[in-house]
Amino acid sequence: MKTPPSVTAFFPDAKPYWPETVGHNKVQELNQIAILVDDIDKAIAHFAEALGWEGPFWISEVENDLEYKGKIVHVKIKLAFIEVAGIEFELIQPVEGDTPQSEQLRALGPGLSHLRFVTHDIDGVLRQFSESGINPVFGYAPDGRWVTVYVNSEHKFGIRYELMLPEAEILKISQSFDYLKSRK
Repeated sequence: MKTPPSVTAFFPDAKPYWPETVGHNKVQELNQIAILVDDIDKAIAHFAEALGWEGPFWISEVENDLEYKGKIVHVKIKLAFIEVAGIEFELIQPVEGDTPQSEQLRALGPGLSHLRFVTHDIDGVLRQFSESGINPVFGYAPDGRWVTVYVNSEHKFGIRYELMLPEAEILKISQSFDYLKSRK
């Protein structure tokens, strides 16, 4: 067990605590922090200046039809990605359509969108979440298997999560993954 840097630096008297759990940890790694923005170009400029993120930023625009709140909606989103210290940061600018991100932007303004975790067992993690009253909001499941899914725990913890299969597994099924085909 590695001691977190904040504990070592500021709280050396902190004691470790292991909560009782209903299952084992099926989440392998945090690999993305997503930030909701209202102007992706201004956000890139801000992070480049304020934090020294020199890039490259990988920019994409996604246009797709997806199911949200029981109906099919046309969605257009601008995205920018950069990797910093082994963590992918995603900037998300909703452009068109109702999504959790566009609703959050209208209600709260720019800020944290979600944390993404990689797992081989999305269904198992969803079962654990479901037992706590945390359910999927939307996701992509070609051929009935979740590739990535968003779950909303805002009512309990103020956080939205994305669960994703490991990249190698996604690449194996990418031919049927319409989300990837729709990128411009």
